[in-house]
Amino acid sequence: NESVANGHELSETEQSQLDSLESTLALYAQVYGYSSAENYLKAMYGNGAALNTYKEYYRLNLLASGYQTEYRDSLTYTADQVAAKDAEDPATYNSYTYNQYYLSASRYLDDEATNEEKAAAAEADAKAITGEDITSVEAMDAAIAALEVNKDTTASSSSMTDQRYTSVNSVIAQWISDSSRKEGDKTYIASTSTTTDDDGNEVTTVSGYYAVYFISANDNEFPLVNVRHMLAGFEGGTTENGTTTYSDEEKAAAKEKAESWLNEWESGDATEESFAALATEYSTDTGSKDNGGLYEDVYPGQMVSAFNNWCFDESRKPGDTGIVETSYGYHVMYFVGQAEDTYRTYLIKNDLTSEDYTSWYNNLVDSLDMTVGDTSYIRTNLVLSSGSN
Repeated sequence: NESVANGHELSETEQSQLDSLESTLALYAQVYGYSSAENYLKAMYGNGAALNTYKEYYRLNLLASGYQTEYRDSLTYTADQVAAKDAEDPATYNSYTYNQYYLSASRYLDDEATNEEKAAAAEADAKAITGEDITSVEAMDAAIAALEVNKDTTASSSSMTDQRYTSVNSVIAQWISDSSRKEGDKTYIASTSTTTDDDGNEVTTVSGYYAVYFISANDNEFPLVNVRHMLAGFEGGTTENGTTTYSDEEKAAAKEKAESWLNEWESGDATEESFAALATEYSTDTGSKDNGGLYEDVYPGQMVSAFNNWCFDESRKPGDTGIVETSYGYHVMYFVGQAEDTYRTYLIKNDLTSEDYTSWYNNLVDSLDMTVGDTSYIRTNLVLSSGSN
C-alpha cells in the first residue's frame, strides 16, 4: 500500500521476473515430477493455491520488497550526523587484533573439588600465562603448551585479526577497547554467570578465565575502493553432494577467455569507458554486468579472498588491470580508484541506515488496521493436544 501510494513501480528486472514466473514454475514442476505449474503450487502450498493468485502474490511481493530497497537506498547522512553517531561510542567502529585463550574451570581437579577450588586452579594458570615474563604471543603459546592441564596436547591461543568491536567477546571487550591499550598489554579476566539461590540471593559463579594478549587497534579510517571487473565464469563442472568441481581443462578455457578480453581492451582505447562496455557485453557476473562491471564502495572482506586482496593491495593505483582466479572463475580487474567514504564512515552510515529503516518499517506496520480476511481455507478441526499422545 505504501509502495502504491508513493508511485513506486516494478523495475525492468522485477517485471521480467514476473513475466517469466509461469515458465519458471513450469520448470520447477518438471524437475520435481509434477505435470503442471499449478499442480506444483498445490503440492507446495495446498489445494487453495492457483497460478493466477500466486502470480498476484508474487507481484505484490516484488512491489513491496522493491520499495523497501528504494526507501533504504534513499537515506543519506551529513558529515555532522556521522560525527555525532561516531561520538556516541567511538570504540564501536574500531577493529582489534589480539590473541586469546580460555581456561575452563571444569578442566581442573577432580569431581569432588568445589567450583571455587576449580576456579582458583584455573586462575593460577591464567596468571602464569600472562605474567611479566610473557613478552610475545610466542611466549604466551609456549606457556600455554607447558600447562599441566594441557599435557599431551598442542594447545595454543587463538589469533583474532581486525575483529570489529561488535564481534569481540563481551567478557574482554571493555579491556580490549580501552583507549590506553598498547601492544604487548596482557591480562586475564574471569568469565562468570549469575544465578539466584533458593533464598532469592544472587550467586556469581566463575566458569573460567580468558587470557588475552593485545597487539593493535585499527580505527578503520581508510578509504573504500571502486573497481570494475568482467567475470569469465567456469562452465561445465561435475556436481557431487551439492559441490561443483571443475576440470583443469574447464578452468583453462575460462582463463583463456579472460585473457582474450583483456587483450581486446588493451588493443582498443584502453579506457575505463571501453572496459565498462566490454564488461556489459562479456561478463557472466549478473550482479554487475549491466553496470559495466562496477562495484562501488567495496570494503575489506566484502569480496572473495583473491578479489579482495587485489583491490586492497597497497601498491594499487587508478587504471591498474589484472586477472585473478576465484571459485567463480577468472576476473579481469580494473581499478577505478578510492571512494569518498572511509570504511569507518561506511560502518557508521550503515548503522544509521539500519536504525532509521527499522523505525520507518515498524511505524508503517504498527499503524495498520488489522482486519479479518477470508478464513475459508483454515482447518478448524486440527488441534494440538497437551496429552501424552
